[in-house]
Amino acid sequence: MGMNRIAIYSDIHVHPHKAGSRQLDSGISSRLQDCVDVLDQVYSYAHENGISKVLFAGDLFHTRRAVDTAAFNAVYDRLRHWSDQGILTIAIPGNHDCYDRRGGGIHSLEPLKDIIQVVDSPTWVRLSRDAYALCMPYVHERDSFVCQLNDALDARPKRAAKTIGMFHQAVHGGVLNPGRVAHHYDGPIQVADLRPDVLDRVFLGDFHVPQCLLEDQVYYVGATLQHGWRDIDNVCGFVVLDLDTLNMERVSTTYPKFVRVDMDDLDSVPDDSFVRVSCPTSQEDQVRERLEDRVRSIECIPTESERAPPRRNIVTLSMRREEVLRRYIDQVGGKWSGDFGLLLGRATKLLSDT
Repeated sequence: MGMNRIAIYSDIHVHPHKAGSRQLDSGISSRLQDCVDVLDQVYSYAHENGISKVLFAGDLFHTRRAVDTAAFNAVYDRLRHWSDQGILTIAIPGNHDCYDRRGGGIHSLEPLKDIIQVVDSPTWVRLSRDAYALCMPYVHERDSFVCQLNDALDARPKRAAKTIGMFHQAVHGGVLNPGRVAHHYDGPIQVADLRPDVLDRVFLGDFHVPQCLLEDQVYYVGATLQHGWRDIDNVCGFVVLDLDTLNMERVSTTYPKFVRVDMDDLDSVPDDSFVRVSCPTSQEDQVRERLEDRVRSIECIPTESERAPPRRNIVTLSMRREEVLRRYIDQVGGKWSGDFGLLLGRATKLLSDT
């Protein structure tokens, strides 16, 4: 049944995440155990369905320069176990796996090379008789990515009747997390840069929301489980691809969910979840009494009428244009990812020209 099928997962970010964490009798964090459990779900499915090759699209670990020891040991143990069961893992480093945030060089997947196939330079990997995957590790700069990809396509194996790309890249216009679309201002990678004109299917890691960027061809695999409040409403899992037909199906995983509700919706809260409840301060004890025996953590958020008004920068008519702009930049400092000086200079010139 699984002779010509592969499983693809991504962005598992194995780590003892702090939110709602507790120490288990085994000595490890409950949040770390969640990651390990989901990892096992992917490989158990593969093993039970005769799938012998599993592709991983990056971000195996969460912390770039200091991988947690318990997390690494747990991953090594489980990947070795599934390797012993006859499953080959083919993995690329994601941006969180790279020591340098710009990619390349040192990465945390290096010590796993004795049990899985780690691809740290553009490589064609044979998946079946006539199906090949072009696997490329994370590259920060668009020009470098495009150049490496096109060079690799020139070296396409002659037997490759079906071709798949596996990359870990942020693509302009993709949904970064629920409710937020990615807009890149500095040399953004476009869907066309992924060469869907040549590759039959492209599977991406990096963004946690599973999504299709180009019908029947370009997909974000999405995270394997929810990691925090940014992942609320994100449906997580992995992909199974038939190498004969190139048809894809998603398989959902089971994991503790992050949930936000109002007082009226407490009965809808899933068991074993992390919960934020919007409620009056006077009802916090009631919320905790109703939920604490069946959820991981509870955060009570004051209702809108009880919240303090947002702090605003004061702007007066007597201020110089430069001062108004500086105050505005200070206010949006957490949102602007470019050069502040360049922004200020361009904005000042724009105002001067009007």
